[in-house]
Amino acid sequence: MPPLVMRMDFSAAPSGDGWNLSRVRMRADTGRVSDVPVPGNAGPLIKKGGSFGTPMGAETLKTPAGSYDCKHYQQASEEQGKTQVWISEKALPVGLVQTIVSALSAKITLVAVGTGASPKIK
Repeated sequence: MPPLVMRMDFSAAPSGDGWNLSRVRMRADTGRVSDVPVPGNAGPLIKKGGSFGTPMGAETLKTPAGSYDCKHYQQASEEQGKTQVWISEKALPVGLVQTIVSALSAKITLVAVGTGASPKIK
């Protein structure tokens, strides 16, 4: 099965305290690109200085984009169960290196950083 490719666009929150998820597009094994609805009233998804959950320690993660010294956090919610999040200040702009959502059997891993990239999904 080919990998799921997801594009998540972030924009600065009008309040200046973080980043809003402004657009999500996804390509599954059918090859068709679909828009994914973004909640309009969610507020900043990632907040400057915000908490990512309960601190679980520090780890180095190896990803296709390189190795990152990360802070590891765990979140828990009724909807998604336990979520693991790894954050690094070097993974700009939002710091997300990897997320695992157990209830959805979903894993999102950073595959590239930089400027001038050409997106796989337009």
